Amino acid sequence: MFPEKMIQVFGIMPRRYNERVTTELLRQGLVHFIKINYLDPVIKEKIEADDSRAESEKAEKADSASLTEIRKRTENFMQMGDIFGLVPPSLPDDIEPVLNRAEAEKELDELAARIESLRNHQSTIQANILKFEDIKRQLELYGDFRNVITKSSPYTFLQIHAGSIEPSFVQDFKNEFVSLPSLVMEIGQETNEKKLFLVINMKRDELTVKSILERYQWTDSSIASSSYGDDIGLAARSGLNEKIKHLKEEQEKAASEFHNIFAEKQAKLVDIYTRARLNEMCLRVKSYVKNTDHTLLFSGWIPLKRKQDFENVMTKATSGQLYFEWIHPGEQSSVEQPAAPVKLNNPRFLAPFEMLVENYAIPAYGSIDPTPFVALSYLIMFGLMFSDAGHGLVLILGGLIGNALIKGKETIKKLCQLITYCGFSAVVFGILFGSYFGFTLIEPLWFDYHGIIAGHSSGNEVIKDIYGILKITIFFGIFIIGAGVIFNWINMIIKKRWINLVFSKTGLLGGWLYGSGVYTAFYFAANDYKVLPESSFLFFMIALPALLIFFKPVVSMLFPQKNAEKKHTFSFFTLIDMIMEWIVEMLEIFSGYLANTLSFMRVAGLGIAHVSLMIAFYQIALMVSHDGSLGLMSYLILVLGNILVILLEGLSAGIQSLRLNYYEFFSKFFQETGYRYKPISLSSKE
Repeated sequence: MFPEKMIQVFGIMPRRYNERVTTELLRQGLVHFIKINYLDPVIKEKIEADDSRAESEKAEKADSASLTEIRKRTENFMQMGDIFGLVPPSLPDDIEPVLNRAEAEKELDELAARIESLRNHQSTIQANILKFEDIKRQLELYGDFRNVITKSSPYTFLQIHAGSIEPSFVQDFKNEFVSLPSLVMEIGQETNEKKLFLVINMKRDELTVKSILERYQWTDSSIASSSYGDDIGLAARSGLNEKIKHLKEEQEKAASEFHNIFAEKQAKLVDIYTRARLNEMCLRVKSYVKNTDHTLLFSGWIPLKRKQDFENVMTKATSGQLYFEWIHPGEQSSVEQPAAPVKLNNPRFLAPFEMLVENYAIPAYGSIDPTPFVALSYLIMFGLMFSDAGHGLVLILGGLIGNALIKGKETIKKLCQLITYCGFSAVVFGILFGSYFGFTLIEPLWFDYHGIIAGHSSGNEVIKDIYGILKITIFFGIFIIGAGVIFNWINMIIKKRWINLVFSKTGLLGGWLYGSGVYTAFYFAANDYKVLPESSFLFFMIALPALLIFFKPVVSMLFPQKNAEKKHTFSFFTLIDMIMEWIVEMLEIFSGYLANTLSFMRVAGLGIAHVSLMIAFYQIALMVSHDGSLGLMSYLILVLGNILVILLEGLSAGIQSLRLNYYEFFSKFFQETGYRYKPISLSSKE
C-alpha cells in the first residue's frame, strides 16, 4: 500500500575510474540521478572553480544529440520495417566498441535513398494504375467506336487515333509510349505493307502524342480493314486489362522488394540502434557525474533495499577507493535534497490498475499507493454495472486474444489485461444475479436482477425492488468515500500535517461530519422523512464539528507551518475572512459529500440500463416472430443486440468505474503528487 522506500546516495571517487564507474552505474541501472547542488556556497564555489571540463561537457552534449538523432532515425526505419521487436528488452551491457557515427549516418542515408526511390516507383505505378483504370472507364462510354476516330474526340478525357507507320519504326514507336498512360495496339496491315495501329491516350497528353506521331511519319487511316473486325473495342479493353494487371504485378514486386530491403538490413539496423542507445545512455550517465581535477561526484536516489548491493558493486569497481554518503528523505545534508521519486511496489498482476492510478497522478513519496484498493473497487463497480456471465466471457476471450496479438505495446497489453479482469468480474456478478446473455439460465446466487427490472420476484427477501439496488450502490459509495477519507488521515499522519489532519474537509472533523450526515440521512429516511435524530445528537455530531472548523484559521496562526512565508496578525478583517471562509467550507462539505455519495447511484443506473436493454432486445426478437417462438430472425436480433450491449455498455461501465474512482475517491486523499522513479539503465525505454 506504500511506494518503495528510497535513499539518496552521494558518491565521491578518483577521476581515473571515470569509464569504469559510468559503465557500472549503467549496468546496475538503479540510480535516479539528480544534479548536485551544494548548499554551502563556499564548497559550491570551489567545485565550480575546479571544474575545468566546460569544453569537454559541451562536446559530450553535442555527441549525445548526434547519437539521439541516429537512434531516432534507426528506430523509425525499424518501425517502418516492423523489426523493432528484434531489439531485446534489456540491452547488452557491453558498450564497446563505440558507434562509428559517420558509417552509421552513411548507412542510414543510403537506406533512406533506397526507400525513397522505391516509394517514388510505387507512387508512379499506383498513379499509372489509376490512369489506366480511368481510361478503361472512359472507353466504356464509347461502345462501338469504329466510326468516332477523330483527331479531336468529342469525349472529354480520351483521344483515339487510328493510323499506320513503316514496319521498321514499330518497336521504337511502341517504346515512345511506355512512359505515357496510353494503349498502343497493332490492329492490322495496310496494302502498302505499313503497320496499322490504334492509339488510345488521355487528352491532356495530346501535344506529346502529336509530336510522337509526327516523328514516326504517322498516317491517319480507317480501321475498317482492321483484323479485329467488330471486336476492336473488346480488344482495346482487354489490352488495358493486361496493362493494369502488369502494373499490379510490378506493384507487388515493389512491395516485396521493400520487405527484402529491411530483411537485408535488419541485423545492421539492430546493431546501429543498440550501439547508439548504449552510447547515448552512457553519455546521459556522464552528464550527471560531475568531474573535478581529481575526483568524480554523483548523486541520486536508489531503492533502500538495494543499498548494500549497490555499495558492494561500486566498491569493487573502484577497488574500494570511494566515499558514499547515504541520506534518508528529509534528512539534513551538505547537498540539496529534492523530493524522493516514487517507485510503486505492486505485484505484476496489478499493473493495469497501477496504470489507472498513474494516469491520474503519481502518489507523493511516503503516501498511500491506492492501487490494490482501486483494483477491488474498480472491478466491483464494473461488475455491478455489467453483470452478465455470458458477456463477461466474451470480454475475457477478447482480452486474452488482444494480449496475445499485441506485440511490444505495453500500454495496450495492460489495457487488454484490464479487459480480461473486467470480464471475470462480469462473470462473477452474472452468476450472483443469474444473467447469461440476458437469460436466467441458472438460478442466481444472490438475487434475480432481471426479475426485479421485469417486475417479477427477485428471489431475495432483502433486495426486492429497484430501491434495493439503489441502496446497494449508496452503501458501496459510502464505503469508498469513507476509505478515501481514512487514506487522507493516514497520509496526514505520515507527513505530520496535524492541522490538515484535524480541520480539512477530508480530515477528522470533515469525516466526523460525513459520518454524522450519513446516519442522519438514514434515520430521516427510516422514519418516513418526518423525524430527525435527537437535538443532542445534532448538536454534538453536526453543530460541534462545524463550529470547530470555524477556528481553523486561529489554530493556523497560533501554530504556523514551518514553510509559511509570513505570520498573520489577527484583526477585524481576519474575523470577516474567517466567517466567509467557514460558510464556503460548510457549503462545500455538505454539498460535496452529498453529491459524491449520490453519484454512486449511476452504478445502479447503468446496471438497470444493461438489464433493460437485454429485455428490450428479447421483446423485439419475439415481435418479429409470427407464432411467438424464436426463429432465425429472432436469434439474429439477439446476437446483434448482445454485441451492441457488450460494446456500448462495456465501454460505459469501464468509463464510469474510472470516473467514480477519480472524482469521488482519489479527490479525498490525493492532496499532493510525486514523480516517477526513472533510473538510467540498460532496460530504459525513454
